[in-house]
Amino acid sequence: MHTQVGKILIALILSCAFECAANAQERSDRARDDLIGPVKSVLLETILIECQSGKLVEVHRLDPIEEYDANGTLKGNRNRFIIDDPISRMFVYPFDERIPVIVKPTYWEDGVPPGWKYGALIYTDVYTYDNQARRSESVHYGPTGTFGGRLIVTFDEHGRIAETKMYNDNGELADWNIITRDSRGNVLESASYKEDGTLVEVQNGGNSYLNRFVFTYEFDSIGNWISQETSKPVLKDGQPVLEPFVVRHRTITYY
Repeated sequence: MHTQVGKILIALILSCAFECAANAQERSDRARDDLIGPVKSVLLETILIECQSGKLVEVHRLDPIEEYDANGTLKGNRNRFIIDDPISRMFVYPFDERIPVIVKPTYWEDGVPPGWKYGALIYTDVYTYDNQARRSESVHYGPTGTFGGRLIVTFDEHGRIAETKMYNDNGELADWNIITRDSRGNVLESASYKEDGTLVEVQNGGNSYLNRFVFTYEFDSIGNWISQETSKPVLKDGQPVLEPFVVRHRTITYY
């Protein structure tokens, strides 16, 4: 899989996971995932697409499935965290514990590699939660405790992520993302801006595109989306042309 595509895929997955952690209300896991009705399982098929020689070509595919019990509680693990462990669970659903700060060190799992000078610790992330148990800030530190960057999150009146700002280790703005939604909270647009308010332009393999993702949906009779297409404006002859690059299909079963 191409490196740039891999980075985009990781960003999309993390955004979905972080979105769940943002809606800090006393609701079931199913409701926190913005699912309507007695959903039993969701099979999510994600297809990554690239334009090669003028044709759209599939380059990667994922098919994870999630299941919920009759009360709407998620079965199994998510994002490698143990769902029955309260400390682990807070990284995905930090709603009930009401702990304002979590310090998460990351260590080498298979022994310290040769040449690494800092012991078993790789880095440390510090997550701060607001008074509604939403993760509002993440700070990254290197193995010696040096500051590595900060992510600040702003929420809308419904508790959903509206804006993120990433600052680098020099304290400079590295990424400014603004999210636009429909009345139910589905993301319609996610765009990254420079500090002067202009869209970020990304270079990839000789091509360039504006870092603005546009989402379109199809819904089932209950109101849950079953198809989502993500497009980005690719620059052709200096003009932005929307081109799909991620397609998602959800197969949803109900009790």
